[in-house]
Amino acid sequence: MLRECLDSLAGAFSNNEEYEVFVIDNASADQSIAIAEGSRQQIRLFKIKNNLGFAKANNIGIRQAKGDYVILLNPDTVATEGSFTKLINFLQDKPRVGAVGPRLLNADLSWQPSCRRFPTAVVLAVMFLKIPHLFPSLEIYRKYLMKDFAYEKATAVDQIMGACMVIPREVINRVGLLDEKYWIWFEEVDWCRRAKEQGFEIWFAPVAEIIHYGGVSFKQAFVPIRKEWRFMRSALRYVRKHLGVLRWILLCLIAPLGLIIDSLTMFLWLKPSEKK
Repeated sequence: MLRECLDSLAGAFSNNEEYEVFVIDNASADQSIAIAEGSRQQIRLFKIKNNLGFAKANNIGIRQAKGDYVILLNPDTVATEGSFTKLINFLQDKPRVGAVGPRLLNADLSWQPSCRRFPTAVVLAVMFLKIPHLFPSLEIYRKYLMKDFAYEKATAVDQIMGACMVIPREVINRVGLLDEKYWIWFEEVDWCRRAKEQGFEIWFAPVAEIIHYGGVSFKQAFVPIRKEWRFMRSALRYVRKHLGVLRWILLCLIAPLGLIIDSLTMFLWLKPSEKK
């Protein structure tokens, strides 16, 4: 997937833009470094000896970038023809936009949900306790996921998925880098919130499309319970930072119960051979 992603980049710029590509290898254990070094796309490769987490690794590239725009792009994506040019043109027409995200497509080219409202403490508590698994139509959860959102037109939203974000350099200079205390998850939510607090808008723009396979790195790196704990830790940091100490304390009390529920459900769903 990394090879396919890198090979797609040249076609994503259709107006002869000058661009640079940074590949940040977060201590991978597969063939990622060899694939990056063998790519026909000219890159700068950073080989990190220890996994620094998503935010810190992205910040390495952001600090090195010299362009007027920074594009954060997951390696499990494929950029379509002219997609980055279209997103940059969109930003040039809207000076108050702090970041824009394209329409994301699944592998079968169906639309992939990529926008959400900012999470509340109640929504996070519901997620910690796995209530949406029992009641997927829960209204407060559907509202958070923006199930009513129309992906046909460009719209200002609370947050966009970090799989592909295009950000003007001057906005990064004002808002700052990704918060490196998030190891994984919520770093783009936090950044979008900080950008909006600075008076910028976050936009979804279907003027461009990016194929996003989704979750591939997570599947390689995490067993389910560890994944859940990482998610909770990031959620708790977000709550402490943006929603206040009282809500943070409440969720700290709920989190252990959520981990117990997650462990029990994982055990019940596993096959006997997997349990061993």
